[in-house]
Amino acid sequence: MITEDVPAGSIAVGRAKQRNILGWVRMKRAGSTSDIAATKANEKNETEK
Repeated sequence: MITEDVPAGSIAVGRAKQRNILGWVRMKRAGSTSDIAATKANEKNETEK
């Protein structure tokens, strides 16, 4: 979202700050392909520690 005036001949780029919502896929898409893939990736990461 652009919230300030942009001078003539210029370009404005707006971008929201990234935020990561841990466990979102598990909460909102339980049992989906994405949930299964995330679970496998998390298990792999845990075993590598």
